[in-house]
Amino acid sequence: GTSLPSIMALQETEGEQASFGCEHYKRRVLLLSPCCKKFVSCRLCHDEEETCKEAFDRSNVERVQCAVCHHEQQAQRKCEACHVVFGNYFCEICHLYDDTDKGQYHCDACGLCRVGGRENFRHCDRCGVCYGVAVFETHKCTDKALDSNCPVCMEYLKTSRLSLEVPRCGHILHRECFKQLCKTSVRCPICHQSYFDMSEHNALLDAELAVTPMPADYQNVYMRVLCNDCLETTVAPFHILGLKCQGCGSYNTSSASGLLNGPEGLEPAVLPVGVPAEASDGGHGGDASGDSDDDSDWETEDEEDMDTSADEEAAS
Repeated sequence: GTSLPSIMALQETEGEQASFGCEHYKRRVLLLSPCCKKFVSCRLCHDEEETCKEAFDRSNVERVQCAVCHHEQQAQRKCEACHVVFGNYFCEICHLYDDTDKGQYHCDACGLCRVGGRENFRHCDRCGVCYGVAVFETHKCTDKALDSNCPVCMEYLKTSRLSLEVPRCGHILHRECFKQLCKTSVRCPICHQSYFDMSEHNALLDAELAVTPMPADYQNVYMRVLCNDCLETTVAPFHILGLKCQGCGSYNTSSASGLLNGPEGLEPAVLPVGVPAEASDGGHGGDASGDSDDDSDWETEDEEDMDTSADEEAAS
């Protein structure tokens, strides 16, 4: 048979090392799937094959097979037959093996392995998330923040291996999904709060409304609006280009009433025949609710200047 020194020599050979593992992990072990009882390289390979209807449960892995000598055994760090190390990183809880150094660490509170270095993260018990130390003190807590799907691609966030973004509203999504979303919208798809400081955009709209007066029939027409940024309900002057929150000055608002007569907003507006009092197209380029679905003309800050990313990845 192959001697231990020969096996160790194989480990140091780059070409031989690349032959072990899969596209997701470099390792010298196969895991016995608890559901379909097949040996697979990793949980991702198992789930991508779609030959088994159940998702791979890494916590219930009990048996593994050495990829070098093919000896089947209990899940452990190295082979009991040829003594080859299955992976430089090994977690006894997640049964995660990986030869590539990614700063892996197991978070007991999260219940799985993370990457990026334990010293660079702190766990928030309320959110159930390990946040980067740079954003931990300023992040907005959201109950079980990762126990949900990305609102863009719908992948389950807690076990996702992709980098995550933590906007100021607290609704986490994949960083790449965040970047793609910001090409067409600057609002959270869940709560509609603005991702960025929109003061410059609001000032531009103020100037635009000032030089675009409404017809005389609408001069004293108002509408009750709900602001998606400050969550206050105020009565705003009706304008086809936008409904401005009278509290924070944001135009990221939704209409909360029909057209009203006067700033007190106590009575429906009386308009000429043919103009419905329930008209509510009050958002800047928006839909009937006053929300703007086309935010492509909104100026945004450079995402690289935002220090709100979690750098949160699930390693297992």
